[in-house]
Amino acid sequence: MSKPLRVLISYSHDSTAHSARVLDLAQRLRRDGIDCVIDQFFPFPPEGWIRWMGGQIQESDFVLCVCTARYRTYFEGRQENYNGKGSNWEGQMVSQRIYNDMGKNSRFVPVVFDDHDVQEVVPSALQPYTHFVLDRQYEQLYGLVTDQSAVRALPVGEVRQLEVISPGMPDTGVSLGAANLIDHSLREIAAGPSDSAAEALDELERWVGYSSDGQLRDAVVHHLVSYIRALDTSKTYPRGERLFRADVVRTLVRLTDGRLGDFLTVGGLPGIDLAMFDFRGADLTGTDFSGSFAIECDFRGTTLDRVSFVDCLIRNARFDGASLMDVDFTDADWFNALGLDAAQLAICRTDTLLDCPATEDEFMAYLGAHYNFSFRSWGRRVQGELRDAWAGYTRPSGLAEDVRRWQHRGRYTSPASCPAP
Repeated sequence: MSKPLRVLISYSHDSTAHSARVLDLAQRLRRDGIDCVIDQFFPFPPEGWIRWMGGQIQESDFVLCVCTARYRTYFEGRQENYNGKGSNWEGQMVSQRIYNDMGKNSRFVPVVFDDHDVQEVVPSALQPYTHFVLDRQYEQLYGLVTDQSAVRALPVGEVRQLEVISPGMPDTGVSLGAANLIDHSLREIAAGPSDSAAEALDELERWVGYSSDGQLRDAVVHHLVSYIRALDTSKTYPRGERLFRADVVRTLVRLTDGRLGDFLTVGGLPGIDLAMFDFRGADLTGTDFSGSFAIECDFRGTTLDRVSFVDCLIRNARFDGASLMDVDFTDADWFNALGLDAAQLAICRTDTLLDCPATEDEFMAYLGAHYNFSFRSWGRRVQGELRDAWAGYTRPSGLAEDVRRWQHRGRYTSPASCPAP
């Protein structure tokens, strides 16, 4: 049978109540399987208090230092009388051991009863280390001394291979000079918005346009899509970068003759900051936009059949003339998008449409909660577009009524049997 963990409690006898509380802590640790020792268990150590304390510190796996203002005074040897000699001696031994270990401390744990200003009660030698507030953090303290962390790190997995913007051009029919120029252009674009990046994007489109090599075109499109996918919604990108990325998307639409969706069917564009992207005229059939930040996206005239907008934020995104066959709008704020009509929504997944806010107060409250900014913090154009779209959707016999009627059916009706209202 393995030897139980040994813990010594070092403290000062501030009051009868304080000593009783230290005793309760010791007994609780003992009930929980730890051989906890305090001086109250040994009223007359035969070797004397100095040797007893030294031996206990030597034999213990951990020393809990119960910190109070008086304990710190004694620990640091600043008492004005002869009280607290035990705490003074322990303080010397603890400080010396930490000093000998060049500041590494794996045994001496500061604890406090109730919340205190650490600077006031914890000795200077112990302030660099984590302290525990009892009884609130008893479980964390117990986990420390028993090596049972409440949070365990997952095993280290395999290193993922990231898509890169310019790993080198594949074998193509273009000259080495042209391939190097294209590779240089991709690197300029990957560096972010600048005059040279804009020129590189234009030059890249010209080079691909001059070549009849489909493999070259596909490689360039793949790298530009990788650039877009590398930018997620975990940060806010400045307007200049968003406008540049919108230019990249327009270039992609032209390079693919509108068939951009062919390059997005694997992986899609989920969880990406798509703000201000211009997809006009593209065929994006089957693309995954779930969780993306698609405010002010331009989907006018776009084929969006079987697209997923699950959890997507689409404030001020334009959908005029877009095809929405079987589109999934689960938890997406369709009523904050622009240009939607009944014929479009009638052929989407109508069972996924959220209720449209019925009042302007509800409408503004939704926007504030989901975009983390109040409605009035946005520019006049944004506010005006949103108000006008919402008012149109909630007018008598408007889209809001259509959505309520579709939801009342209680099931999704396939496009073939779901006539426009």
